[in-house]
Amino acid sequence: MKFKFTLLELLVVIAIIAILASILLPALSQAREKSRQIVCMNNLKQIGLSILMYANENNGYIPPYQAESPARHWCYNPDKAYLKDYIKVATVGDDARGTIFSCPSNPTTKFGYGGGVGASYAINLGVAYSDGWGNQSWRVSRILHPSKTMLVNDSGSLWTRGLTGEADNGNIIFPHNGGANILFVDAHVGWILEQAYRAGTQTWESSPPSRYIGWP
Repeated sequence: MKFKFTLLELLVVIAIIAILASILLPALSQAREKSRQIVCMNNLKQIGLSILMYANENNGYIPPYQAESPARHWCYNPDKAYLKDYIKVATVGDDARGTIFSCPSNPTTKFGYGGGVGASYAINLGVAYSDGWGNQSWRVSRILHPSKTMLVNDSGSLWTRGLTGEADNGNIIFPHNGGANILFVDAHVGWILEQAYRAGTQTWESSPPSRYIGWP
């Protein structure tokens, strides 16, 4: 004798499957995002080490965001980037996905500035910019609290600026389970929730007050 499910039994099974899916899918999504966050943190750690190597060979100075004459930038192009001797830098217009400058949660398809291209990470102008074109930046040794001073962060731009909790026009984004990865001047990488960043409840400043930075 063949066993047959009644319509009610089928509906109960379908309901149970739907309930289990609603419980498991968010957890799987968070786990997948956590793995992307770890890749992003490793990217930032490598960028941080390259910046410290640059500083070690340039009188302690953090690489400027950019310079006007000659035209240079902190992370692109290979023949002009300040970091070109320490890390594989990106080329404007190239597909940056899968490179160290592309976060898997916020992948950059075309690397550069302007014209519809962008980057996954931004450098803090508070320490990488001191005159009109970034020709002079800060010495690492003059930053009084390097473990609290942001250097590079998750972004949709190439630079960030502004105090914690201040409107920043998207220069810091929060793609990792509601938070952002941040590289600090001492080369450690941390994660901060957007709510904490906006509320200013953390001491992590992107453009810290004078007590954090001395003169170059």
